[in-house]
Amino acid sequence: MDEPGGGEADIVERPPGIMTMSNMLVGQLDYVYFFYGLALLLLGAVCLSMPRAGPLPTPWWLLGAFAITHGSAEWLRLVALTGGDSGPFSFFRTVLVGASFLFLLEFARRTHRVVHGTTVSPWLHVLLGGVLSGLALAFGPAHIESAVRPVIAAPAVFWTAGLFLTAAARNQALGGGSGSRRARQWGAASFGAFGLAAGLVVPQAPFLPGTWLSSEAFLELTGVPIELVRGLLVWGMALSIWALAVSLDSRGSVSRKRRMLFWVMAASLVVLLAGGWLFTDRLGKLHEKDILQDAESSSVLVHEHLLDEMRGAEGGARAMAKLLGRLDVAEGALVTTRLDDIVDSIALASDGWVAYVIDPTGRTISTSNRGQPDSFLGKNFSVRPYFKEAVRGRPDRFLGVGLVSGIAGYYASEPVRGADGRVVAVAVVKCNLTAEQLGPAGTNDASIVSAEGRILVSSVEGRVNRLLWSAGNGRGSRTPPPGVAPGAAPAVLGHPVVGTEWVSVDGRKEIAVGKPIPGSDWSLVVLKREKAQVANRLLGIVITLLLCAVVLTYFVAMQRQYGAEAHIAGKRREAEGRAREFERKADSDALTGLLNRLGFNGAFSREFERSRRYGHPLSVVILDLDHFKRVNDEHGHVAGDQVLVGVARLIETGTRESDLLARWGGEEFVVVAAMTPEKGALQLAEKLRVRLAATPLGPAGAVTGSFGVAELRPGESSEGLLDRADAALYRAKNGGRNRVECAEAGADAAAPAAKA
Repeated sequence: MDEPGGGEADIVERPPGIMTMSNMLVGQLDYVYFFYGLALLLLGAVCLSMPRAGPLPTPWWLLGAFAITHGSAEWLRLVALTGGDSGPFSFFRTVLVGASFLFLLEFARRTHRVVHGTTVSPWLHVLLGGVLSGLALAFGPAHIESAVRPVIAAPAVFWTAGLFLTAAARNQALGGGSGSRRARQWGAASFGAFGLAAGLVVPQAPFLPGTWLSSEAFLELTGVPIELVRGLLVWGMALSIWALAVSLDSRGSVSRKRRMLFWVMAASLVVLLAGGWLFTDRLGKLHEKDILQDAESSSVLVHEHLLDEMRGAEGGARAMAKLLGRLDVAEGALVTTRLDDIVDSIALASDGWVAYVIDPTGRTISTSNRGQPDSFLGKNFSVRPYFKEAVRGRPDRFLGVGLVSGIAGYYASEPVRGADGRVVAVAVVKCNLTAEQLGPAGTNDASIVSAEGRILVSSVEGRVNRLLWSAGNGRGSRTPPPGVAPGAAPAVLGHPVVGTEWVSVDGRKEIAVGKPIPGSDWSLVVLKREKAQVANRLLGIVITLLLCAVVLTYFVAMQRQYGAEAHIAGKRREAEGRAREFERKADSDALTGLLNRLGFNGAFSREFERSRRYGHPLSVVILDLDHFKRVNDEHGHVAGDQVLVGVARLIETGTRESDLLARWGGEEFVVVAAMTPEKGALQLAEKLRVRLAATPLGPAGAVTGSFGVAELRPGESSEGLLDRADAALYRAKNGGRNRVECAEAGADAAAPAAKA
């Protein structure tokens, strides 16, 4: 039996400020998942754009793999939140989360060697995987994520934070320049805080202590979803590594460009995300008033239908008391057959009614469900409040669970008085509360809930006796209160519902409307899923994602370009050093930083002899810019110099470090590709031709070039190889320019035509 009393206090004592913040963020949970996933995507993009070589080759690609895999899992949570979840889909997300932290663990293991110079055995993965498998077997796959985070995530993240801190303390250039100590300290702090948020704040699980700070408890304590905190920390991690990339170039225009890109991109993403949050929220609230009114109307219909059923039971009890009073017999002399006729006639008035008569001692002397297994006949109900009040001469109304049937119901009792005015019997009508009594309101999720949060009646199959919320184990706790089996399913909601609010139900956003049932501490709760708002918010998230994708794509492209410029700048500085060191030889071109004709002759001679000695293939590609005189005539020599420098940069970034590059003449360039046959040289020339035609080079815009390709033949001299490549070049120019021609096999080079 469920006695009334005490439930109201559990509801009204909730701190309104925290609940307002919590409810607001629950309504924005889809954007929180999007924000978290985007932060991880940015981290991945930054890591994958970091250089992989150098004196300290940090395996940034592993950290990038962690970020992209984990970000994919968070966006899949967004899909589950908006489109519905399932067991296999949830398990797949958990597998992605586990795989992501394994990438991070391997990043920490390999970086440990970079920082400390010692190696940690890869058997560490097997050890931690064994612990994780043991927990999964002991407590079931439903708690795998709760095991992954403290067993694998926490060690991996804290290990990484320690490596950043050690590199900062020793002033080691971990992925950045020597002046990047502050960036490494920033990274250590971000990773350490992320380790606390992602590795130790986890969903509740039976293998964790009861005092462990779970993600549910964190939400109740702070009013902020833990995913939002994790997302902010990942942004800090991404920016710290980005700062390391900026510090790679400590001088020159590339360094200034990198720093400017850093701040502009950071500010742009902040503005985009803030604007996207407001835009998404605005789209979601376009029809919120109508949505909430519709939910309220549905709950009112259900509530009124339930009250009509109760009022009907009250009328039935009064009618039965009047009929019994007309028998005009002395106490204890009521005729059983006539009583049976009366209770049967009352019970027939509505489905789900049970009518019965109780004598003054509390024993049932007639009931409409006689002969049934759960018959009330002969049962004593003297302890029931509705009997105690009626036997004192006062009608009573009561909500409770049946002592005999175990079915929740509404009880209406009326005293039956004899001729002398004394109470000779109590007439009772019980209206069994079933899913049908919740009314034809068009809703598929309505429940009658006790003060403790237990669902007594529900229109959703399988939800009866489950906790809708837990009011007996701390506010918002989803664990069963005292008296409820520990193995029972967790509560559907994290807190009692009063009024109208957005809630999360099994990972979905729904509107909850809670209304008290008069005369009891029970309440009627109607949950309504609103798909229109979800679709509107998803549209806002997609638009924000597309804009952020444009920004991130631009960032990656600029990072690569600045990397190429830094490489060219380094090569140019090397060339300038060579020019100063070998000033008399003057083997470097002062404008482009490439070898000049003199420097090329010596380097080519060595490469030629090496190819002849070992029998390796050797190919030559000669490039001549088309109509270069027009560039100087129309745009000036400064623009012409910019074109030449741009072409040199394009060739350097499009060839291997082992290739020999030189400025052959005024607007001619030559590439000597060692270990490369004619087919590979043709592919190289075609790639350079396409890139040249598509790349603007200063005020003159894009220019085109003609290419001649030749491969060294057995017994051929170096001059013969160059002559054949030069002849092929002029065939390309005479054939229409902006094309690649290969030297004719087995034929001597024709005399080149006059330059156009």
